[in-house]
Amino acid sequence: MECMTKNDKRVILYARESIPGDNASYENKFSPLIKAIAAAKKDWTEAIVVAEPWVLGDSKEELIESLSRIAGSQIYLVILHRQRLSKHDQN
Repeated sequence: MECMTKNDKRVILYARESIPGDNASYENKFSPLIKAIAAAKKDWTEAIVVAEPWVLGDSKEELIESLSRIAGSQIYLVILHRQRLSKHDQN
């Protein structure tokens, strides 16, 4: 998890730390995301940014749980577009 600020707008960059397909409970598997959401609410962060949708869950249930937690925090979720990422990597 990394925080960035630009024009007084704070965002959290979230990268998944658990291995996809891990059989741990949601709370254990996604504890870094849960902590990022709590930090974002506390610090008035505007958005959580992820590079790929799969970082939010391996199953439909996990994805819905992650989306519900983010939506409940009233923080924006930004999922970067692959083409934008690849252009950024080339520069």
